[in-house]
Amino acid sequence: MSISYPENGDAGKIRPASGDRPGSRRALPTWTAITRRFRRSIRVRFVFALACALLGITLTAAVWKASQYALLSTFEHTVHEVRTDITPSHNIAVSLLEAERLVRLYEKDQSPALATEFELAAGAIESNFLMFVGHLTNVEEHQDDIDVHLMVSAYDAWQGARQAASGLFARNPETPAFSASFHDTTTGLESAYAATSDFYRRTVSEIERHLSNGQAVSSWAGYVMMSAILAGYLILILTSLYVCRSILHPIESLQEGARRLGKRDFAHRVRLHNKADELGQLGRAFNVAAASLQRLYRELEHRSTRDGLTGALNRAAFTERLSADCASSDRHERPLSLLMVDIDFFKRVNDMHGHQTGDRILQGVVDLMENTIRPGDVVARYGGEEFAVILPDTDEREAVATADRIRRAVERQLFDCGAAEPITVTVSIGCACRQPDAMPSEDLIESADAALYQAKRTGRNRVVKAHPGTGKPSHPVALVSVA
Repeated sequence: MSISYPENGDAGKIRPASGDRPGSRRALPTWTAITRRFRRSIRVRFVFALACALLGITLTAAVWKASQYALLSTFEHTVHEVRTDITPSHNIAVSLLEAERLVRLYEKDQSPALATEFELAAGAIESNFLMFVGHLTNVEEHQDDIDVHLMVSAYDAWQGARQAASGLFARNPETPAFSASFHDTTTGLESAYAATSDFYRRTVSEIERHLSNGQAVSSWAGYVMMSAILAGYLILILTSLYVCRSILHPIESLQEGARRLGKRDFAHRVRLHNKADELGQLGRAFNVAAASLQRLYRELEHRSTRDGLTGALNRAAFTERLSADCASSDRHERPLSLLMVDIDFFKRVNDMHGHQTGDRILQGVVDLMENTIRPGDVVARYGGEEFAVILPDTDEREAVATADRIRRAVERQLFDCGAAEPITVTVSIGCACRQPDAMPSEDLIESADAALYQAKRTGRNRVVKAHPGTGKPSHPVALVSVA
């Protein structure tokens, strides 16, 4: 294998010479390149569809033109042969009849002028026989043609009749020789006329055969033209179906995706069979935009419903969620409980350790509550250091137990906020429970808040439940001394 050394700083890289490279690389698949462009461009597919349509129309026109030309050529050839074959024979037959008429007139009148007219008719007959023979390009090729034999026999009979007629006009009509010459002349003329007529009939039969062939060609051309037209229609239909499949279906998918996107269904994705063409690229761009909108929507939803510091539901989202849970409780006829939680002496923590420490404690308390409650329960920041916990499908006993677990978990927790010693805090909790169709969400909040106030007023670090049915706070569930 010969080696070519590259230039322009590519020294050290040995490549095969161009003459030794594989042929498959030299002639990179043109069909593959065309197919790639075909799949990646709607414009190319439109051009292809137009070309197919034009091809079908052109094919139809070409077949029609060829059929028309073949039909016309056949009939022109037939007309030419008719003119060539019949004209001399027709003229010969007319002249033979005229010559026979003159001979029979001469038998009665013996006028010398009739002899002159006969010579003129004889000249016309001779010239037409020569014309008949002259239109044949090669007489030897037609030696076996029965029509030629008929005309040859007619010519021989004519020659005999003419020779007899030369004696006829020179003899006395009263002599037996005249009668013999008259008989030979008329017999020869009749034989020549019979052969010429036979030739005429055969020629007419040949003409009919040519006409039949022309009709067959015309019928064949009609069938071919109809087939070509049907093929053109089939090409157009198949091309239209392909264009509909490759263009209209993706457009419908994009339209459906836009409709779903307008209804805030950001999880919907457009799925296209061909991802390489313009519509496929548009589909990918659409999916990217939908994913970005989905992320933004989730982020906005999170920011609009969550507290920025603790990550718990904010007050507006809490109110909406509690109303929805109350409606669900009424539909399913299940109890619903609400806890109002307040961090005891939180202002003292901010004053002694700073607001950053207070923020860490707020975050830590929310984490403790979320780890203590069930997955379906919801923690919300109601305001400042006050929180609310929604407990769906929870009666009063279970709600009080959950509240006490939260209280004890916070009490035991040591919050490391960077101070010299860990910080401990306690919480007071008011608990209210509603039965189905018992009270609206606003009254439930008011009951839980009143119980919370009772817990704070009676010493803090305790759980107080509202009186069942009235919403008024009852005695504390747990009394724990404050440190």
